[in-house]
Amino acid sequence: MTGDWYWQRKPDPCPVKALGITDAGEYVFVTALRLVRRFTTNGLHSTGGPNDLFGGKLDWARRHFRRWDPINNKLTGALNKQQLMGAMIQACDRVGYYDNAVPHRSVGTWRGPDGDPVIHCGDAILYRGEVFEPGETIGDYRYVLGPRREAPSLDWVGNRGFRLKPGPLSDCLKVVARIGSWNWLDPEGRDLFIGGICCDVYGDALHWKPHRFIRAMPGAGKSTLLKYTRYLLGSAAHDVQRNFTRAMLEQRFSNTSCALLLDEMESDTDGEKLRRVFELVRLMSDDGATGGRGTSGGQARSINLHGSVTMVATLAEAWRPQDRSRIAYIELGRLRDREGHEDKSQEEIEREVYAEATEMSAGVRARILDRFPLFRENLALVRARILELGGAPRDADQLGYLIAGWATMTKDEPLASVEVEQLKRFTPYIMTLAEEADGTDDPSECLHTLFGLSSGIFEQGREMTIGQVIAEARDPETGARMRNALGGLGLRLNRLQSEVDGRLEAWSEAWLAVANKHAKLEKLFADYAAYRAPKRAQILSGLKKTVNGVPHVPKRAEKVLRFGGVPSRAWLVPPIFLPTVDDRDDNDRVTDQ
Repeated sequence: MTGDWYWQRKPDPCPVKALGITDAGEYVFVTALRLVRRFTTNGLHSTGGPNDLFGGKLDWARRHFRRWDPINNKLTGALNKQQLMGAMIQACDRVGYYDNAVPHRSVGTWRGPDGDPVIHCGDAILYRGEVFEPGETIGDYRYVLGPRREAPSLDWVGNRGFRLKPGPLSDCLKVVARIGSWNWLDPEGRDLFIGGICCDVYGDALHWKPHRFIRAMPGAGKSTLLKYTRYLLGSAAHDVQRNFTRAMLEQRFSNTSCALLLDEMESDTDGEKLRRVFELVRLMSDDGATGGRGTSGGQARSINLHGSVTMVATLAEAWRPQDRSRIAYIELGRLRDREGHEDKSQEEIEREVYAEATEMSAGVRARILDRFPLFRENLALVRARILELGGAPRDADQLGYLIAGWATMTKDEPLASVEVEQLKRFTPYIMTLAEEADGTDDPSECLHTLFGLSSGIFEQGREMTIGQVIAEARDPETGARMRNALGGLGLRLNRLQSEVDGRLEAWSEAWLAVANKHAKLEKLFADYAAYRAPKRAQILSGLKKTVNGVPHVPKRAEKVLRFGGVPSRAWLVPPIFLPTVDDRDDNDRVTDQ
């Protein structure tokens, strides 16, 4: 604030806003050019100080701070720089200490204090029908000047008002048809990609940003798809990136909330660089990649990157569980394998495909932003359905946002009850269910890794895996030796009282007790740091398998158990997860030819 000013009895607000004083003695302002700037005392009183502060336009300053001519006893037209800068310093003092605690936001779509989108177009900020100037605060954030971006289609209302001018639903359906011209391996993958475009427009207004990874076969037109998306999203996306690192993305796009489009995700031969990019993408899923880090020169560098991410690649790297739960994996086939496909030259693509997307961009974005209440309504319906189908809350977020985006793009009413029921077709994309069925979730992989480890126990000259030892130990008649051997490995079979008739369960029905901490288990997992204590117990506690609607999950042992004489707490794994003597691979079978 710089106080209330009047000229000739009419309000004459100062074009400069004082923000306060730093602990280094710098004075911070939003200048007349709407930039947040810091000035030292010398900088303010230098020859160029007033022009820097007032953006080269000193009319206001001359009206209020003119020199006094003591000889003629009157004001002159010259600027009294000392008085002007003294007033600016006093204004900073009235505001108080400036610690940069108010985060800055630049271009993109953000979440406002009431949850509605704030659209930052670089030189204008649009929020709930009102136009704000860069440098102003909305809620807890200061929206700073950024590069000018094309606004969504709108009508200006008065001096500081606007009204979105949505394009017709037919334009959104043209987008759906255009996206459908690629050879998606299933219609659900296509629809999830379409929903992702809607979420891209909402930017950080969403509590969860659903990222997508498109694994495309050679000749699938993946780069063309990404460029089409870029033209369609317009100012809601950054340019397509092909040669990038995590540090470059953090630095170049800091304080923004636009969609990131990353091409050739497999082309980097440095696996560590790719891993860091995935770490960044994970951080951007909810509250964005925020924070800071030091540099070799001792300077702090802030990180503040928001928005959803679309990645395309011909080959997919090995996926970590934390990646699978935050990034939808969608596959794209070759264009020539799609029935009715016609090859187009680059000139035809630019003239037809890209030009169409550019022409519709502002109207489509306005329509999506205008339908934000509809998106929220669809999201509530979709999330409930995913949870009903057996998905986890994370599935309801990651998949639910994409499906809600697709529904919002394709019709002007919320999903009907019949349409909600039909969402069962997305079940293969509910990651919790897919991993549970495939045994590829982190708890299952931990257990399967344990089963595949060498036990150090030999049978007929062959060393047995731990899974084979467990299978033999479950045999009521011949398993006594193997049951005794398990204790030395930090494992044991535990027979419980039947919940049905109270009888002691048979060995074939026994649960596998896995010690939380045991020296032998730590040696067995020496090459698997992620599965050593205490992480192992935490991971195994997440095991789950649903059979005929009945969930089977581990439980804690009620008391300390002994494993080969070593006491330890343990988790009990249900028998449905355990191998049997019949679980042999083809190499274990001997057949007559």
